[in-house]
Amino acid sequence: MGKSEFILWSSVTANPSLSPSKSEFEPLTSYNWLKTSRPTIAVPGHPAVWSPKPAGTKTRLLPDRGGNFINENAARCETYPMEPLFRALEVSNPDFSFATTSIITDRASLRRLLEFASGSRPSRIFAINVQRFGGVTMLFTHTNTPRIRGGPGGYGEGFEKEFARWPQGLENSSRHHRVIRYTFCGMEMIVRYEADVVIGEGEDHKVDEDHDATDDQQAISNMLSSLSINTDSPKKQPSQSINGSNFTVQKLGKLVPNSHTAEMKTHAVGNKNFYKKMKAAYPQLWFSHTPNLIIGMHNNGVFEDVKVLDVRGKDSVRMSKENDGFVQWENNNQHNLRKLRSLLSQICEIATRRKEALIVSYVSKELLKVDPYPKRSWLPEDIIMWIGGGKGKDLV
Repeated sequence: MGKSEFILWSSVTANPSLSPSKSEFEPLTSYNWLKTSRPTIAVPGHPAVWSPKPAGTKTRLLPDRGGNFINENAARCETYPMEPLFRALEVSNPDFSFATTSIITDRASLRRLLEFASGSRPSRIFAINVQRFGGVTMLFTHTNTPRIRGGPGGYGEGFEKEFARWPQGLENSSRHHRVIRYTFCGMEMIVRYEADVVIGEGEDHKVDEDHDATDDQQAISNMLSSLSINTDSPKKQPSQSINGSNFTVQKLGKLVPNSHTAEMKTHAVGNKNFYKKMKAAYPQLWFSHTPNLIIGMHNNGVFEDVKVLDVRGKDSVRMSKENDGFVQWENNNQHNLRKLRSLLSQICEIATRRKEALIVSYVSKELLKVDPYPKRSWLPEDIIMWIGGGKGKDLV
């Protein structure tokens, strides 16, 4: 068994010559998890559609009851939690090459590593699985309990179910996941994340103080109708089982543009942490290139004030006292984003040298611990061969 080693926060530095701005953005694929007896993904699937209430409507929701997924991919694919990303990509682009890819990861890992690189106490204690395949380093969130089994608390799940609807043909969906590619500090990255809803697809989305949600009802109805997926259509492909996998792939849905995706959050009226909470949402939105944020304000579960915010650029709706949009957030965090690049480089160097599955664990604000994960590989052999077809781009 290999020895443990450590990454010191003091060793994480920022190279001022690197630009932290994302470039060459491209959506690659997407998929929905379906509520079926055998785990099944629909590719490319479709996000739930934002379905607001008429202006002035008060909606009372019960607190969430628990038992929800915190990591559906890990819950449904315990052996290979990242496998659905590749199976979806096989459907969308079977000839895809990883020759220029440096890192394949999930959004949650980037958020946690940014917190460590910034010298901040993380919002939660974390561990990240790491392994090198060919010239590509894969890292993703390690989850011991992928489904929450606790009691009631919060209104996030209920808010999403009440204010969003799945398109016809995908009503039995549970979550929508997206896979994007972009260059960050000279690294080509493939990032997977969960998207909550799509808004205003096919039209420019604009929100102003006089916007009446009543006007959205017909537009949403029309959108849902246009997105209806005819399950009797001869174009629908049968489900396909993958050799060695415990889930099925079904070709169904539509890849929607990132520009119309949105995250959904709730906040209690009178809670003084509003600006702090909204500021904390920026990394989540930035890493996934999600331009819209929907905030449901509630008073003990009664929702009346629901805001749809465009977080692009300095002229976006004000989300916090310090930040006015992606551009300003990125400008304020250039140093920390460059330090994140340094941290990713160290993790890649260790994975390349160790040539085995690893787990990187948070110890303290000053220290990450890297341990071997014996007798483990995080991808099935056919995907390893696919990735290994290109040498990948090593980090320098």
